[in-house]
Amino acid sequence: MRKTIYVVNVLMLLCAVGSSFGQKVSDEARRYFDRGMAAVEMAKTPADYEKAIAEFEKAKSLSPHWPDVYYNLGLIQDKAGMYSEAMENLRRYLLLAPNAKDAEAVRTLINKLDYKKEQIGDKYGKFTDPRDGKIYKTVKIGNQVWMAENLAYKTQKGSWAYNNDENNAKIYGYLYEWEAANNACPPGWHLPTKAEWETLISNLGSEPGNKMKSTRVEEHSCVGTNQSGFGAVFHRKEDSRSHIIWWSCSLKKSSSLFEKDKVWVPALPCSSGRVDWYRADPQEDNRFAIRCIRN
Repeated sequence: MRKTIYVVNVLMLLCAVGSSFGQKVSDEARRYFDRGMAAVEMAKTPADYEKAIAEFEKAKSLSPHWPDVYYNLGLIQDKAGMYSEAMENLRRYLLLAPNAKDAEAVRTLINKLDYKKEQIGDKYGKFTDPRDGKIYKTVKIGNQVWMAENLAYKTQKGSWAYNNDENNAKIYGYLYEWEAANNACPPGWHLPTKAEWETLISNLGSEPGNKMKSTRVEEHSCVGTNQSGFGAVFHRKEDSRSHIIWWSCSLKKSSSLFEKDKVWVPALPCSSGRVDWYRADPQEDNRFAIRCIRN
């Protein structure tokens, strides 16, 4: 009962602030804003709140000076355990609406979030790749720290955007050939071994694949719970038979002179919660995604 009451209170705050400022907002931004509010109403778990965050982020990108969207993001990121991001968005709200009637209450909330961050820590961390300045979300699962999104560093050779569309790299990262993959991770990070992948899978318990899959249905139809925060996103929205395949750095040595050494690669099927293993020929035209793990 207490959880239900809390969600209702959040929604009341969302509705109350929505008409506080006479900002000109595009219809598209308002559409994403309303979708975010609907996602909040439907949310049952912290992972569900990430769906709302995705919608509000789109509204923010379309109307970057709209105070309401920063306020909403801060509230929902608090629920999702993203305390640093919540504080950042609430501070932005105060900059855009310094005379807001709830300014003092928002400052109090920021102080509370600061304490939560100290005591609990953020669900996600951040890492900035020094080579190109790209910022990645990171997530701790067990004793491992993984990038919470696919690597999107364009190597000099051996990397491609999905469908040769560079915009796709923003969502899916790049696909890499084996040789490029071995040196693609930034300093302090590396391509995981098969054993490191297996540790991740073991840490997630039953149906690990579902706990790794993103909840963002607008990007693919292979929806999971993202309970782990790993945030795996499929390339082909329309194909329920598709897999996400990542490189490992572990070779399966051939026992025959007539066979080549193969690379172990984990594969996440759209249609189930398991994680499969395949052996890929590193000399063929295989192009897979990369998830880096911290040293």
